Parts: sequence; C-alpha cells; structure tokens
Amino acid sequence: MTRQRLKVARLGRVGRIAVISALILFLTGLLFFMAAMLFEHDPDGHLIRGWLNESRYWLFVWRLTLYLFLILLWFSVVRPQVIKVSPGGSLHRLEWMAGIFILVIEVAAWRSVMA
Repeated sequence: MTRQRLKVARLGRVGRIAVISALILFLTGLLFFMAAMLFEHDPDGHLIRGWLNESRYWLFVWRLTLYLFLILLWFSVVRPQVIKVSPGGSLHRLEWMAGIFILVIEVAAWRSVMA
C-alpha cells in the first residue's frame, strides 16, 4: 500500500464523518459571518438589491457558464458510466427533469423582468 492510502485507511469511517461534519460547520459559520458583515454594512438591503439588479446580466452569464460546465461534465464523465449500469429510460427521464429544473430556476430568477 502506498503512504497516501495508509493515511486514508487510518482515518476510517468515523474520522471521515468527523472531518466532513467539521467542514460543514466551518462553512456554515463562514456563511453566517459573511451575512452578518453584509447586514452590518447594508441593514435594509437596498445596496445589495441595487447591485443584484445592475449585475443581473453578468450573473446570468455566470449561471450559463456553470450550467455548461455541468453539462460537459455529465456527458463526458458521468453519463458513460451510468449507461453501463442503468437502463436508458430512467436516465433520459432524469436528464429531462434536470433540464426542466434549470428552466424553472431561470424563470424564477427572471420573473421580475418578464412581468
């Protein structure tokens, strides 16, 4: 066994759960800290809302980039492995559900512009 594999084996299941739990707690604390800083700077939220309205199009481009990255990852890495073990009907249904979910998210994000 290599040295890296021995470290992982020594950590065990309980250690992995503890590390993941600690990471989740740290990220949650960081999120609350950032929210507290934002609320201290802009308690009523007008500056943040203005920034969101001004950068709506760049945030849309950012979301499209993330969607394209996920689609590329899905079709190049994940889908070929899933096709080997899963029947085709359930996979196609999952892909359609993911597409509709993304569409609903975007409609909700652009609801105020479309109204």
